Amino acid sequence: MGGSAGRVPEVRIGCCGFPVRRSTYFDALKLVEINSTFYKIPKIATVERWAASAPPGFEFTVKAYQGITHEQKLEVNTQTRKYFEQMLEVCRVLNATILLIQTPPSFRPDRLDVAREFFKEFSGMGIQLVWEVRGKGWDAEDARKRLRQLCRRYKVVHVTDPFVWDPVYVGELAYFRLHGLGKKAYYYEFKNEELEFLADKVVKMKAERVYVLFNNLAMFSDAVRFKRLLAGGSPRIYSNAVECSQIVFRRLSFPTTKREVLNRYWWRVFEDNEGHQARIEELMPFVDREEFKDIVELRSALAKAVRKYMQSKAAR
Repeated sequence: MGGSAGRVPEVRIGCCGFPVRRSTYFDALKLVEINSTFYKIPKIATVERWAASAPPGFEFTVKAYQGITHEQKLEVNTQTRKYFEQMLEVCRVLNATILLIQTPPSFRPDRLDVAREFFKEFSGMGIQLVWEVRGKGWDAEDARKRLRQLCRRYKVVHVTDPFVWDPVYVGELAYFRLHGLGKKAYYYEFKNEELEFLADKVVKMKAERVYVLFNNLAMFSDAVRFKRLLAGGSPRIYSNAVECSQIVFRRLSFPTTKREVLNRYWWRVFEDNEGHQARIEELMPFVDREEFKDIVELRSALAKAVRKYMQSKAAR
């Protein structure tokens, strides 16, 4: 792995796409991964507007068009070269130095020879390629070894979700994409303890720079909280339980039921006045009523459940 031993890396934090208004986003964060380029190669005039809208010092990274990864499956041919050149032009206009290659679950370790030819062809074209593999088989020891050899040879940064597995290779930079750990993809909100775990992992990376891109439903809030944590502040989501319940359940109609709350908000984090946190799905076994006439009743039941949950957790 690259980087300088003993040095704390520079951490750059952002989201995969713009989850809020751009003006709000630009005020809070200095990095975004452009995802729309995966679905359609934009007109250069559109890309120029993106670049012009960003404040000085803002950084873009770009996700490669799916024609490269899913249509052509990294095969080196005339069409792939055309797509890649178009992506390079997008990166040039945005002054982006990183291009994300995300292969589908069907692209398994038995296609590493294809990937080798792809990166041999395109890794020296003035852009840092970072590669996110998906699907089964990549966690096997032999697959990780072969992936490491390929990435090291062509200086391709291995992209992972650090809550799932560590990268086999990073160079001067590491690149993390956080999708959440919920039972349904992207439905996730990180608890304080998880962000603290992430911070500890990130600052120990042997890289000059670490890119942390949130890609879950609560991505903007989580990214801002993580930025605050690294700056020495608190990663709390809310100031108290009243604020928490008003925001989390703002679209919930009353009266309501325990089942309805669980079905709609299972992935959200509830936070009490002391800052204790638990996901709704973790709390429901400790909620002793089935119906709630208003938000006050729901908040009270969840606050009691948090205390019971914390006691249960401490007793394990």
